[in-house]
Amino acid sequence: MRTREYPYPIYVAWTSGVEDWEAIQIIEGVKKMLEAAKYEARFVIFGSSPWTEDEDYASVDWYQSRSIIGNQIDTERMDILLAQEPWRKTDHLDLMIVDQDIEARRVGCSFCLAYTSNKNWIVFSVYRFRGISSYEKGLKTVAAHEFGHILGLVDPLRVTADRRGGHHAGHCANELCVMNQVESGVHAVKLGKELEKNHRFLCHDCTRELFGIKEIRPLPKSTKPPVKVRPKIRVYPSKKKLIIVTPRRRDPIVVRPQKK
Repeated sequence: MRTREYPYPIYVAWTSGVEDWEAIQIIEGVKKMLEAAKYEARFVIFGSSPWTEDEDYASVDWYQSRSIIGNQIDTERMDILLAQEPWRKTDHLDLMIVDQDIEARRVGCSFCLAYTSNKNWIVFSVYRFRGISSYEKGLKTVAAHEFGHILGLVDPLRVTADRRGGHHAGHCANELCVMNQVESGVHAVKLGKELEKNHRFLCHDCTRELFGIKEIRPLPKSTKPPVKVRPKIRVYPSKKKLIIVTPRRRDPIVVRPQKK
């Protein structure tokens, strides 16, 4: 399949508390998912500096400071700010990287590593990764995972989708797939290492779904005995032959009687 152009530019910005190398690893994770989906995208990097002279909507620090409740970013407040920003008039995808923790009450969890909303933005937090040794693979894994959601993965009705419900819904049940749900920064780092060790990324079912290949589900096995079909026999005496017509055959079977 030929490489396609992703329809929107991706705007990338991060808070002053995020290291540049952390942001680079996250961008690399998004690029890996784009590559798997045969997409090429244009990245517009704003970094941690303000992109306008106005105070409002000028930097990720501004978004973060106005969406924090207690010591966590409230996703509902962040979504409202992102939906109302003046830059929303131009079609684009926001990739915002923050250094504060993100709450996840909407899915029944106390925190989340990152989240997507309306397929218009990704908010990614490095908070839960810090303190873990060599956590760059975890950053890449979660970034690729979140962009997979932007691309529509995973159909919760798929046979191999995670059936545990709650925050597991919309994830892959295959433990060696980047779309498998991770529970923590440590889990994300471990999954990233396992995928690299086994030369895996997306599983077969997620790849098929990504390219719109319909899943062929096996028919349920019937417990009833097979029904025997009696053929309909029509006799034409003048032609000295039998026409046998069965519901399972389109063409009739012609049987000529043997001479005595």
